[in-house]
This record gives sequence, C-alpha cells and structure tokens, in this order.
Amino acid sequence: MPRLLSAAVLLATALGGCAPMLPYLDGGPAAAPPPAAAPAPATPRERLVAAIEASGCLLTADNAANIQMRANLSRDELTALVQELRESGQVEAAAPGTIRLLSQHCI
Repeated sequence: MPRLLSAAVLLATALGGCAPMLPYLDGGPAAAPPPAAAPAPATPRERLVAAIEASGCLLTADNAANIQMRANLSRDELTALVQELRESGQVEAAAPGTIRLLSQHCI
C-alpha cells in the first residue's frame, strides 16, 4: 500500500510539472480545433436533385411542396429546373402527375 501511495504522489508531481505546457491540465479550456472549411454551396439544380433523391426519386403533386422546401427553391425556380432536367433527359414521366428522376442514385 505505501508503494502505491508513493507512485500516486510521484505521478501527481510529474503531471503538475507538465501543467504549464498542457493548458487543459490546469483547468483551462482545451485549445479549439481549427474551423473546418465550409463546403461549397450546391447549385439550385444539385439541391433539387438531392431533394428528389431523398424523396424516393419521384416528384409528385403530393411531395412537390416538400421537395421545393428541401431544395430551397421558389415555385418558378422549381418549374424551370424541372424543365431543364426534362430537356437533358434526367427525368421521365412515371405515371400521370409523377416524374421519375434518372440519376446515379435513381435508376
């Protein structure tokens, strides 16, 4: 038991000497990590594709408002982007009132 006590005292003394070198040992806050670089903002088209993918690859009358909100688009932007996707062959009619996205995640 005395040997364990002397080892604890020795360890406390050793760490006490390191406190000035390690600021978090003296009770102060640890240094904050450098801030992460912000990701590049997605284009409106990328946001729309991601929102449709998250909604099961379909754009319907029932989920259009949710997709529009997720993609942070106005109604006019949504309409224009869906037309762009149609012209580039990235969407197809799946059923009346339903558009299916054709992307790497939606086939």
